[in-house]
Amino acid sequence: MVKMYDSLMKSGRFTALQNKAAEGEVLDSISEFVMMCEKEGFIPRFYTETPNDKVDETLVDINHYTRTLVMEELNLGNLIENAVKQMVTEENKEEDEDVEDEEITFDSYETPALEQEDYEDFNDFLDQEEQEDKAYFTKLG
Repeated sequence: MVKMYDSLMKSGRFTALQNKAAEGEVLDSISEFVMMCEKEGFIPRFYTETPNDKVDETLVDINHYTRTLVMEELNLGNLIENAVKQMVTEENKEEDEDVEDEEITFDSYETPALEQEDYEDFNDFLDQEEQEDKAYFTKLG
């Protein structure tokens, strides 16, 4: 069977050696690929100086902005300190205004004087609620 298989492979030209000779140059292994790269040169490098998409453009813009901000802006430390101080003073001013508003509202708020009718209405309301609760619980059982 082995002899028959070998003879069929050779007569049908199914072996790798016969196919390589018939087709010309075919790479069978990585070593042949490496040898070809060493003879003919390595894979050429493409021009990649321009951004390919929006993300690349954004990254280039951020890098350029950061570089110019750090290298060219001489008073960057002073600007940051002044901005922080201004933020703190605005927060303190807002807190002071809130406290003043609260004090004004509490001081100026006057409780209306309750009259006898108000007390009577409230007591009537409580009595009515109590009667409704009793009726509800007697229905339950």
